[in-house]
Formats: sequence, C-alpha cells, structure tokens
Amino acid sequence: MPFLPLILTLALSATDPAAAFSGARELAALAATPLADQLAAARRALAVRQWERAAALAALVSARAPSSPDAAMVVGLARFRAHEPQAAIAPFARAAALSPSSAALRFDLASALYQSGRFADAEARYLEAAARDDKVAPLALYDAGLAALDGGHPERATVHLQAAAKAARAAGQEPVAVEARATLQSFARRSEHNAAPELLRLTHAGTEALRARRYAEAAGDYRRALDLATAEGAGAADRAELHYDLGHARWRANDLVAAARALTTAVELAPGEGEFRYLLGLVHFDAGADRDAKIALERAVALGLPAAEARRAGDILRALAETRRGETSRFFVEVRAAAGRDT
Repeated sequence: MPFLPLILTLALSATDPAAAFSGARELAALAATPLADQLAAARRALAVRQWERAAALAALVSARAPSSPDAAMVVGLARFRAHEPQAAIAPFARAAALSPSSAALRFDLASALYQSGRFADAEARYLEAAARDDKVAPLALYDAGLAALDGGHPERATVHLQAAAKAARAAGQEPVAVEARATLQSFARRSEHNAAPELLRLTHAGTEALRARRYAEAAGDYRRALDLATAEGAGAADRAELHYDLGHARWRANDLVAAARALTTAVELAPGEGEFRYLLGLVHFDAGADRDAKIALERAVALGLPAAEARRAGDILRALAETRRGETSRFFVEVRAAAGRDT
C-alpha cells in the first residue's frame, strides 16, 4: 500500500478526527525519515503505552519494509497490549514467519492465540517456542499445558506441565517449576472426586467466559461448580480455589462486595495461599478499604508471590503509605490502572 493512502486510512479509522489528522501529518513527516528512526519512535510509543500510535508507526515501517520482523512484532505487541489479541495474531504470525528461528516470536503468537480462545493452535505454537530456546522452554511448556487443559485435553496438559517443571529446574527458573508443580497438584486433587468431569467442564466454561469478558456468565459457572464441589464433599483446597475463581470473576465485573466475600472465604479455607490474599488486597484497594488492602497485601507478600505480583503489591503498599486517598494523585491513578482488571 502506498504511504499516503495508508496514513489517511489510519487517520480516518480513528474516533477523534482532529487528533487523527494531526497524527496523520506526523506520520507523513515520519515517512520521510529513516526506517530505523520510525521503528525507534514506534518502540518509544509502546514503552509509554500509546498503543494506537505504536501500531500506526510500526505499520508504516512494515509497509515500507515488509521483510522486517521487528516492525510486524511491534504492531502485534501494540495490539496485544491494547487487549486486542485477535488483531495481534496476524502481525505476530508474519513476524514469526520472517524469523523462523525465533522462540520469542512464536511465544508471542501463541499468547495471542491463547487469549483469543484458539487453544489447540496456541498449544502448538508454545511447543514450537519451547523447542527453539531452553530459556523460553519452561514458561512455554507451562503455557502449553494451560492451553491443553483449557482445550479439554487433560492428558496432554499433564505431559506439558511435567515437562515444564523439569525444564524449569534445568534452567534455574524455580518460580516456573513451583507454578507447574502447583498446577499439577491442583489438577490431581480435583480429579480425585467423582464429580471431576462436571467440575472440569464448569471451571473450563468459567475460564472461557472470563477470558471473553463475559463476567456474569463466568461467575455463574464458578458458582455452579462450587455448589457441585460442596455437594460432593470436596476438600477445603478445592473449594478455596473455586471461591477464588468466583471472586476473580466478581472483581472483574466490578462487584466488589461479592468479590471480597468470595475471596475472604477462599483465604479462610486456604490461609497459606499468598495469591488468594493478593487478589483480596486488590479488591479492598479498588473499594477504597485501604487498611484492609494493606493487611491483605502485606500478608500476601510474606507468604510469597510470583515476581510480577510481588512488585505490584509493593507498588500499592508504597502508595498507601505515602499518599492519602483524598489527595489528587497521579500515582494512585496509575497504580489502579496497572493493578486493575486487565492484568
């Protein structure tokens, strides 16, 4: 596509005409600069979460240099981080085709497929990524296991999760090994009950609804799964996980009271689970219950969290310590966004 029609197409597709044509003029000016400068500008936009700008700049580079995997990758990243996984699939697939040895690009493509509900395709791409790089393999195998499980193939999921734990130990990635083992243990516990097939169907349906942002539907599936687990005499650990799932769905639906109730029950049933307390802390934080948020997040950190969640908990705890909620604080706005329902 010639550059000016491409620029006009990008401008006319925006919702704010004045801003769109201002952006179009900027793109037209950038079209005369070296490709490296254009791609650098796209990466800078990506770094400051200007997703549309990053996608537009990278698309311009991709139009001028169709053999550039980096340009296609940045388009995909911008779409994926804007919570448009389906729109990220094509640019990620192009980038992966242009760089067939790249494990990272196949991992990115797999993630977009997974978030789009294409579990079998995601599983295959995760396995391709794992085969290309020993450092990527642990997380790729772990995610392949989740994709297989969500796709209704528990036997394959078990194989992938076992391989993920082994690869993580070999690569010195103990957090991934811990997660893989925990997922295997959770799956094994649920499979011990006579109601396991129906429980798996309901929890799988809830997960799919949650991913599609059908939060009320997800909560209904998790509620029915919880009722079934309780009727069948499921143990505290299984019921705790289902209360956590229910609380997660309620939180995403912004039903903070119901979310807090479900997550409090999850914490009572499994007091040693740091991630249950972490999500309860986020709910309290969103509700403005700063004291309860502080208690829950401090306990979650003490129990142990994955690195990203530990950092986010630390950010919120510092915000609570340093800023009064009544003050106008950009940091509070940012920390709410970063810890909110799209992470």
